[in-house]
Amino acid sequence: MESTKFRTQLILTIIFLLILGAACILSQQVIKSNPSILLTQMKNCEVPKLKGNLYWRTSCSHGNHECDLEPLEPGSHVPGSGTVVKLQCLEKFIRKNEEIDFTVCFDGVWSPKIEACQSTCNPINPVTIDVNCTLDGKEVDCDKRAKVGTKVIWGCKDGFGIDNTNRTNYCLKSGRWEFPPLQCTRELMNLSVSIGQSSKAPLVGKEFTLYCKGKGYPIPNLTWFKDGRRLKGAEGNFSGLVRNLYEDNGPVLLIYFEKIIFSDSGTYRCLADNRNSTYSTSVTITVLGPVSITNTLALSKTIPNASTVDIPCTVAVAQLPITVEWYYFDKELFDDNEKISISKLICDGNATQCQKGTELCEENISCASTLTLSFITTRDSGTYVCVARNDVSLDRLHMDFRIEHVEAEGQINYRITLNPLHHLLTLI
Repeated sequence: MESTKFRTQLILTIIFLLILGAACILSQQVIKSNPSILLTQMKNCEVPKLKGNLYWRTSCSHGNHECDLEPLEPGSHVPGSGTVVKLQCLEKFIRKNEEIDFTVCFDGVWSPKIEACQSTCNPINPVTIDVNCTLDGKEVDCDKRAKVGTKVIWGCKDGFGIDNTNRTNYCLKSGRWEFPPLQCTRELMNLSVSIGQSSKAPLVGKEFTLYCKGKGYPIPNLTWFKDGRRLKGAEGNFSGLVRNLYEDNGPVLLIYFEKIIFSDSGTYRCLADNRNSTYSTSVTITVLGPVSITNTLALSKTIPNASTVDIPCTVAVAQLPITVEWYYFDKELFDDNEKISISKLICDGNATQCQKGTELCEENISCASTLTLSFITTRDSGTYVCVARNDVSLDRLHMDFRIEHVEAEGQINYRITLNPLHHLLTLI
């Protein structure tokens, strides 16, 4: 479409220049053959008095590719010997045929004929409205001055409204819209608040984010509370930082924990307030502490026949209670007080205090369970598995246990080796 319009303009311009050149050549030849004809036979042209039109007489010197422009007053006259006049319109007007911006006076006749500039209507401001503009059935830009006959169909954008039911407008010959262009106004929107979090279960010492999104009009202010207390920053039993953001559909208020701690557990409430009304919603978070089996040292020693062997399993834990289970390959082991003995779980001094309170500890405590094998033989070789778990996680340590006969000085002893293989931590 654009390329076709450009070719049409180019062709018309070339034709006009050819006509202009022919007129100049003809006038010069006539004048050279009979100079007196300029005064006696060739008629002048009157510059028409048309609303919105401006005129400029061109003056070009020989060999100069640039021409000077001299303003012409409407009602004045110019010689009819090929005077070239540039056409222009006032700011709020437009030429009827935008492809022609020059005319020539030859023997009292303007060629092409001078037509009055047309009035235009102001552009449509689409801030609060969705608008479509057409002229002669073709879509045109709404943010430029509109030609006479331009049709506008509009409607309010989401979140805006207006009482006026008319949704069609036209640009009239007077340069005014049929109806004064309107802007929609913000509609009152009910408040709503939503809370989200960066992970389902916050783990102690890890990064965690709570965010609150507010919607409504007027735009609400958001405030976080923890256990009924307004949050302004890292203070008291709160280690996070409050940060303001703003998205296209409303404000966002974040709480960012770089390394969340157990005391950050609690009920968080987000309040939205826009002076017309308030709305709030809450979420309760519990900071969780996973278990971790810590003994990873290998063991190698020689023991006498019919001896017992202790296989330890040491666990670091930040949240009680915990349990420890033992397996031989995939078969669970139980204390039979003869061949197999499993000690009760023993924790350090902080464990008792944690268990009596909230069962949350600010620092990891150490707990241990020991598997004791009595009257060992080579048949006790194999893979032993220690499984430690609490309410939020489970950790497994696989250990390769080998027993070999060693004969020395007529006695049969055993050489045992214990090698940790791998961990497998799982969040429940």
